[in-house]
Amino acid sequence: MKNREKLEEQKGNTLISKNRKRAGVSLVETFMAVVIFSMFSTGVCQLVFYHRKMLDTARAHYTAVNIAKNRLERLRSVEFDQIPDFSELQIPVNASGRPETGTPYRRSTTVTTVSTNLYQLDVTVEIQDRETLAFGGSEEKLVSFFSHYLEPEE
Repeated sequence: MKNREKLEEQKGNTLISKNRKRAGVSLVETFMAVVIFSMFSTGVCQLVFYHRKMLDTARAHYTAVNIAKNRLERLRSVEFDQIPDFSELQIPVNASGRPETGTPYRRSTTVTTVSTNLYQLDVTVEIQDRETLAFGGSEEKLVSFFSHYLEPEE
């Protein structure tokens, strides 16, 4: 019995001494963990930046559509004969549609006479590119028709 206990004690000591040698993390293991974490972090950051860019683009297009819709609504409130006076070409406007310089939107309104009592209105809002700060890349365009109802002659 005593021999068996001594043998087990020696095995235990041997295992403890082997575990003590492996107790820490080597420099290579740490470096590999940092490399793997860096690659993962880089991928996540790229995803976040791409998502942010798409969100900004969607917001700019949504704002451009609202600027064009507001322009058409404004034209609905004027007399039919005054509609051609509202033609404009590349007027810088803010997000509310008010003329203002240094803004990322330009609005153009084209009024085309289709017949004596029918106008076609094209409202185009250009969106400034955030990287190049130039216009002409993306735009939103709305087309509508305005008619003047004539009273029947008796």
